Amino acid sequence: MGLPSYLCAAGAVAVGLYLVRRWRVRQWGRCTSQRDMTGKVVLVTGANSGLGLESTRLLAERGAAVVMACRDMKKAEEALQKIRRHTQNGQLIPMELDLADFDSIKSFARHFKEQFSRLDVLMNNAGVVYPVEAHKRTAQNYEIHFGVNHLGHFMLTGLLLDRLQTGTSSRIVIVASGLYKNGRFDLAHIANGDNLKQEGYLNPAYANSKLCNVLFGRRLARLLEGSGVHVYSCCPGWVYTGLSRHSRLSWLKMIPALPIMFLFMRTVGQGVQTQLNCAISEDLEKESGHMYVDCKRAQYAPVAQDERAMDSLWDLSAQLTGVRFHTTELERAQSED
Repeated sequence: MGLPSYLCAAGAVAVGLYLVRRWRVRQWGRCTSQRDMTGKVVLVTGANSGLGLESTRLLAERGAAVVMACRDMKKAEEALQKIRRHTQNGQLIPMELDLADFDSIKSFARHFKEQFSRLDVLMNNAGVVYPVEAHKRTAQNYEIHFGVNHLGHFMLTGLLLDRLQTGTSSRIVIVASGLYKNGRFDLAHIANGDNLKQEGYLNPAYANSKLCNVLFGRRLARLLEGSGVHVYSCCPGWVYTGLSRHSRLSWLKMIPALPIMFLFMRTVGQGVQTQLNCAISEDLEKESGHMYVDCKRAQYAPVAQDERAMDSLWDLSAQLTGVRFHTTELERAQSED
């Protein structure tokens, strides 16, 4: 085969990939709600980059007051300036929050309550991915993925629940991942992660933390049923963000995956659509406790339907954080006595 034939074959493959990509993009969901969020208070964790940054921008465009909960305040300020180059709508309030440290979470919740009497949308978006062999830990010495992706958000949600219950209707959006299907809930080891090993491209610690997100969302929705606080878990799809910046995979190992990445990986603007839809869509007003993919309700995998695992995770999380979810004024008053 001569050079012209190789070029023709390569061109045909490139055109084919492009057409398949265009077809796939049309299958991905889009948030069509034009809801005005003026007067609404929204809290987005991990608001300085990736899906959190794009969520913050889109919510501010709609007029919301968005609290940008970020670990690095310099990056939060840079993100604010970036958003302001796109829109002057809404309010942007950077606040320091390190989900890997219980003391930081408590401090954040206290300062938030001093400034805001209610919370309309809590978007638990922040997440971390580290190589399993790095053995990263939180300030309280828990495995980093479990500690940040699940436990930190569990604690934050519990501490802010009274503000979520102030209005007649509010929302908690839990940004999970389809990788939860690969997760495994091991009560004896999940907090310490001492039995984890990298499995090819799959990071089991991350998958386990995403399963915890989903189990937490289902159990939380059950607790808050009829309270006016609605809970939504969602999967943004495979999105090109900085989440995998700590990966130790070399570019040489990534090359074989490039065609697959081209076909399946979404831009941040495409990936953010489902969590935005969960945060603002009028069509979801009456729903709670479900998983959403491409802006549509999706079935839970069997691993997320284990009631015993839901309850065990809840009890463990409450024990480790010391946070109790007080759903009534009486419960809150008794807890303060």
